[in-house]
Amino acid sequence: MAPKPPETSQAVSGRRRREATVADIVEATKRLLAAGTPVAKLSIERIVVEAGIARATFYLHFRDKHALIAQLAEDEIAWREQIGAEILADPAIQRGDLDRMMRDIVSRWAADRPVLDAIIELAEYDPIVRETWRAAMHAVAVKAASQFRIRWESTPGGPADPDAIAEIFTWM
Repeated sequence: MAPKPPETSQAVSGRRRREATVADIVEATKRLLAAGTPVAKLSIERIVVEAGIARATFYLHFRDKHALIAQLAEDEIAWREQIGAEILADPAIQRGDLDRMMRDIVSRWAADRPVLDAIIELAEYDPIVRETWRAAMHAVAVKAASQFRIRWESTPGGPADPDAIAEIFTWM
């Protein structure tokens, strides 16, 4: 297989511009949600005005506001792949390390509450957002269950069903 040719400076510039535009749209949406705008009143018009972009530009990146909220759901889960990855990989993990990691997670969720509220609200009636959120939460639970198994495999009388415990903790 031949090596992939390097990107041209125009391609790099275009990719960066597209990424910046998506980031502007996402941040504008987060600001509107943080200001108390309910999902039902979160119109494309309000988002594009807040982001300082044209309506057509929005549609180059997102099909509709549901697709945007689905993106927010994916972003909400993605950061947790990094948080605590080193801590959880350490077989000699200490309670203090776990406590700090959990505090970091709770702080992040608290800061992102308006976005989470929007995701949960939209997931109630949008099957795509619901499935995106459910799949993301399940992936987190699977990762947690594997960590629970590692921790409990040498513990006599450890919990019998780490998968169920992980699902419960994840959804809490």
